[in-house]
Order: sequence, then structure tokens, then C-alpha cells
Amino acid sequence: MIRIVKIILLIIFCQLTAQAQEVTIYGNIYGKNPIPKYIYRLYEGSKLDQQQIVNKHFSFKLKKEITKDISGSETFIVSDSIYKDFNALNIAFSNGDINPNRDLISVIIDRKNINCSIDNDTKIVYVKNSILNEEMQKIVAINREFGDPLLQTDNSRQEEWDRNKLAQYLVILNNYPQSLVSYEMLLSMIANPSFYYVNSGHVYKNREQILNTVLRIDTATIGSKKATLLYNAYDNMILTYSDKKNALFPLITLTSQNNKVESLKEVSGNSNYLVIDFWHTACGPCRQQHPEFSRISKAYADQSQLKFISISMDSKMQDWRLYLQNHNFNFINYWLDSKQYPAFQVEAGIVSYPRYILVDMRTNRIVNGHIKIEHLTTVLENLLKENS
Repeated sequence: MIRIVKIILLIIFCQLTAQAQEVTIYGNIYGKNPIPKYIYRLYEGSKLDQQQIVNKHFSFKLKKEITKDISGSETFIVSDSIYKDFNALNIAFSNGDINPNRDLISVIIDRKNINCSIDNDTKIVYVKNSILNEEMQKIVAINREFGDPLLQTDNSRQEEWDRNKLAQYLVILNNYPQSLVSYEMLLSMIANPSFYYVNSGHVYKNREQILNTVLRIDTATIGSKKATLLYNAYDNMILTYSDKKNALFPLITLTSQNNKVESLKEVSGNSNYLVIDFWHTACGPCRQQHPEFSRISKAYADQSQLKFISISMDSKMQDWRLYLQNHNFNFINYWLDSKQYPAFQVEAGIVSYPRYILVDMRTNRIVNGHIKIEHLTTVLENLLKENS
């Protein structure tokens, strides 16, 4: 559910610099389903503003900072239930009474007077004379049609799912090259592909199509700074997702459980190869796969060519240390201070966790930069045969 909220909120764009003005939102609700009694405005992260829906109509007056381009957005929910505060609303989210992918309603505030109509059946909003809202609602419709990538469990259809979703996105983005919604959507999709697709490498796989869309964006509309951000994001995506085989592995230093700072060469010792597990304590799949990584490391304990280590990518060392206090590992654990290596994940091609990487320490080059845990034994067997 949190992931779905993130996906929807990624298209709620707001960089406000002007002085707040009084904004009036007039709306009506229609549809085959019964019209709810209340409409709630969610704002400032944890506040609610409730209005009663009377004769299918509602209105809000609020202070809003309006810019010449995107003036931000407002998020609404319609319901028959009474929510006294944001905590009550959170309980409804947790219980499944409110589905964020289905029920959140967003309106970009691009003028002082907003006239809108909400389809109560689809929760799509139609804002009169607003190109920004027109485009955003089309994107919302795609998100609702396809749902959360994490819920696509049919492996045989995941590639088709990604392909169809991207095709629909690109039709919209190419139709609105002068829109800042297109710019923000492209930037988010390039920087965070896993929020949109089952396979986070899908954007890289279709990089030529993405580039064509990027180059269609009107730089006169978005400005040179935003254009540079978009181009840099695209370049970083190319660098991150490109094949890392034979690429130089970044020269990093690690902190051991004994608080000793060691270079990667010192860590590897006399071993020719490092088998590295990159993870962090908040990563559920990382924790689930640790027993298997532990089993594999035990199976190769007599192979001096190989050394198995785990590197925590937690932003705070104390989170890593606290986790280790309550969990036993038979492989060595280290912590990487990512603040000292801001480009590390891009250079190493780490786009998701857990990430298993095999490094040849004689050349300091990556042998395999993306090994699935179920394939790790096969990769190591082939490596040992090649070196026998």
C-alpha cells in the first residue's frame, strides 16, 4: 500500500515560491454509484479538511501559492465515513477501507478558481480548461488500470505488462511536450523505474524510445535548469543499468563490525574473488535471502579463491549494528558510508536490493554485477571450472 501511495504521489508536483493566494475549488460529483456524503482534503502531510457534499456539489477555499507553471496539487477522498483526524484515515488505509490506487483524487491548482467534476465511479477528475489536469488524469488512469508492479506475480506476463504500460505512458508524454507534468513524469520514471515497472531495467531496455520522448520536451517551457536535470537523469540511468561486466569496481573503504576501516583489498586478503551481498536492514527480501547466502558461503568455505562478505547500505551505521546484535551470520559483515561515495550505486549498477556482485580482486573488475540468489551457485561453479 505504501508503494501505491508513492506511485500516485509522484505525480503530485509542487515547487512553490510565490506568495499564497486565496484559491476556490468548486466541484460536482456524478456517477452510477451512490454519491458519498463527505469529501476530505488531505494537506500538509497529516491534516484533513472535511466538507459535506450537498446536492452533489462541494467547495473549498484555501490559501495556495500559485506559480506561472505548476502550482502544486490538492488531494481529496470522498466517503460516507466520518474521519475525525488523519490517524483515523490512516486506519482506514491500513484496513483496506480506502484503496489509495483507486480512491485518492488529485487536482493540480493552476489558477485561483478551479471548476471540476469528479466521476464517482472511476475517481477521475475533469477540470475545466486545464491542460495540466487533463494530462495528469490520463496518467492516473494508467496507474489505476495497471496497479502496483509488486502485485504482478504472473512471471509469464510481466514483460508484456511493462511493455504495455510504457507504451501508454509514452503516448501521453509525447502528446504533451510543453507540459511540466510530462517533464516531472519522465524525470521520476527515469530516476525511479521500479515504482512503475516490474522489471526496473525496463526503462533502460527501451532507452531509445525514452530518449526520443526526452528530446521532445520543450526546453523553453521547462527552462534550462530542469532540462539539465532531465538529461543528467537519463545519462545516470544509462550508466547505472549498462552491463557492468569487466567494469572497474569502485575503490571503496568499509567499516567492520569491530569498527575497523578497511580497503576492499584488505577485506579480500589472499582471495581472488569477492562474493558481495549488498543489502540494508529495511529490505525484507534481503533479510529473507540471508539464510540462503549463508548456506552457500558455508558450502564454499574450503575454497580459498572465494570470500563471501555482506555490505550494509544503511544510511545510519547504528541501524546496521543494532540489527547485527540480534542476528547471527557466518559471513563477514561490513558497512559502507554512502555519503563518502555518492556515485557508488550508479558506478556499481546497484538499482535494487539485495544485489549480489562477483568481483575479481586481481584486476578489481566486476565479473558479474547482477546475480540472483537462485543462480549464485551455478555462477560460482562455472567460475571455479574456468579457474581449475
